Amino acid sequence: MKYEQPLLKLLNKRKYRPMTADELADELRVDDRELFLAELEQMRREGDVAQIKLKRYALPQRVGLIAGVLRCNPGGFGFLVPKPGHANADLYVGQEDMGLALQGDTVLARVQEPPRRRGRRPVADRGPRAEIVEVLQRARTETVGTFRKTPNFHCVVPDDPAFLRDIYISQAKSLDAKEGDKVVVAIDEWTDPHLNPEGRVLKILGAEDDPSIDLTAIIHLFNLPTDFPPEVMEEARAAAREPVEPAIEGRLDLRNKTVITIDPEDAKDHDDAVSLRRTRGGFELGVHIADVSHYVRTGMALDREARERGTSVYFPGTVLPMLPHELSSDACSLREGRVRLAKSVLFKFSPDGHRQDFEIRPSVIRNSLRLSYGEAYAALQGDPPKRIPKDIVQMLSQMKRLAQLLYDRRAKKGSIDLDVPEISISLDANGRVQSVGEAERNAAHRLIEEFMLSANEAVALFLTKRKIPYLSRIHPDPAEEDLDDVRQLALALGYEVGAPRNPKDLQRLLSQAEGRDDGWLVNIAILRSMRLAEYSVKPDKHFALAFSHYTHFTSPIRRYPDLLVHRILDEHFAGALRGADARDAWQQELNVVGPHCSATERRSDDAERLFIKRKILRFLEDHYGEKLHARIAAIRGRGMTVRLEKYLIEGMVPFSSMTDDFYRSNRTRTGVIGRRTKRRYTIGQSVTVTIREIDHVSYEALFALAD
Repeated sequence: MKYEQPLLKLLNKRKYRPMTADELADELRVDDRELFLAELEQMRREGDVAQIKLKRYALPQRVGLIAGVLRCNPGGFGFLVPKPGHANADLYVGQEDMGLALQGDTVLARVQEPPRRRGRRPVADRGPRAEIVEVLQRARTETVGTFRKTPNFHCVVPDDPAFLRDIYISQAKSLDAKEGDKVVVAIDEWTDPHLNPEGRVLKILGAEDDPSIDLTAIIHLFNLPTDFPPEVMEEARAAAREPVEPAIEGRLDLRNKTVITIDPEDAKDHDDAVSLRRTRGGFELGVHIADVSHYVRTGMALDREARERGTSVYFPGTVLPMLPHELSSDACSLREGRVRLAKSVLFKFSPDGHRQDFEIRPSVIRNSLRLSYGEAYAALQGDPPKRIPKDIVQMLSQMKRLAQLLYDRRAKKGSIDLDVPEISISLDANGRVQSVGEAERNAAHRLIEEFMLSANEAVALFLTKRKIPYLSRIHPDPAEEDLDDVRQLALALGYEVGAPRNPKDLQRLLSQAEGRDDGWLVNIAILRSMRLAEYSVKPDKHFALAFSHYTHFTSPIRRYPDLLVHRILDEHFAGALRGADARDAWQQELNVVGPHCSATERRSDDAERLFIKRKILRFLEDHYGEKLHARIAAIRGRGMTVRLEKYLIEGMVPFSSMTDDFYRSNRTRTGVIGRRTKRRYTIGQSVTVTIREIDHVSYEALFALAD
């Protein structure tokens, strides 16, 4: 924005006094007041400036305010995630302090000191709180929920468990929805925090118990883009028709090199390919990534759409791609036998896996063979499919050797490799679950993971060394209290553990957990202690990987941050980043796009997770009356959380269902004991349960003990 930097500089002056918009315009001698006022309002709505008494403006931090995004918890409270530079940690928001804010809203808040007991110091375990004073931007004006009718009123119960308010609907605005209909609802103006918001039904999706509407409901709930605008499709088709030959000049020609892709069986897009040559000096590894930035350039409608989407969203059997299929599945995809433009990271490793050197080059490749993970794994196990040539079988074997060396070196530095199985489901044509199981993860997956990690780290080091701005993928240290929870659990389970404070401490704990029946509990506890990784313009370490510098480079077909890194490399290779102005322009661009990409990634993850949870709950409805094997995963205030061993889903055994006695938890919440019978249940213990209730509103399975 034209006036953003001068305005921030003025507001940041040590002796600045709050001014009105007209006074600011006069002080800055603006030549376009209409543009200035529009930019000032945009900065206010984004929380970069605050409007205070008498319509004067100031930096929020200088008047005791913090801007950020509200993240609500289904338990009725929330956390304010501050904008960069506003605060160092998330702030607790009680339900009474949320005002008119809803899940995901950009808000302005006032910091409150921790509550005090009379005559004592602040309560130590509560920390600073935030009271929301203004909603700057609504995250959504529409949501999805279930229509409910009572004798006195109608309402919509939102599908999102973090959307803490039901929405009242008058009969005139209901579109004659029936009890139990899944509907899209618009939220009308809301001015009284003591009342629920009112709204109107925009669309009836279908009956709540119809599994075929689940995907449509999730798409509406998360406002996920589906169809591409006509101008985007036109550009995609034109780009896909571009001949490759003219772009080959000046690129490293690797078309005669044996290059392979390894992907899921049903993969439609192929971002990455690999090659390997064993030499006397060690290994020469090539990681070849689709050169999407050649086709999707700054200023194109394609680029604007990709930036808005931020990422592809993957559901079982369906993908909402970041780029149209003409590019994502064809022109950019590294398809077998096709000549494709790429960017190649070419490594030299010593025989023990030490990285000796690497270079990054624009290249042209031809994919020699497309393998599925299953085929590659079979080859690694000594039973290759007949269609795989012997030289590729030998190359896979050498790749496995190098990948193990790279993993060992990474583990030695403290990298954390969690063993937490993921759920995999398959659906029939009507959206019903056919099977539930553990997602495949074998040596072929780990091979590709190690090579992609190496490439991402190398690109980050390359750009950092040259002081070129880029989007870092950072992962902050876990909070001390979360690590203490891990320690308490491990001690209760009988592990030898000190005070975990760094990756190596956690790694030692994971080594103890390996092979133990309760090892999954330790893995899940450590996973839950981790903070979310995010994109940042300031390079920082990645805690879980134990990397000092890391970026996302290897998936430009499906992630916008990767595409940006490719574009930055293009400008570097062209010599366009030698001047300070060009680098400053990128710095400003990344300051804006980084938080957006973090947000779209969270949206994608949340949508995928909620969709799978909804499908699993529907699947469990067919298993009423069955005895299911489970393990106790946690002790909560209202019951025991258990995890089904076969279906990998968690649910609650409420204490209210345990009618043989009155149960209370121990001090560390690692077990419960009956007051009369002295019967004990502890974390990690095997139990048999039956389904008591499937609650689709709160996305929760309720169980009862069967033994």
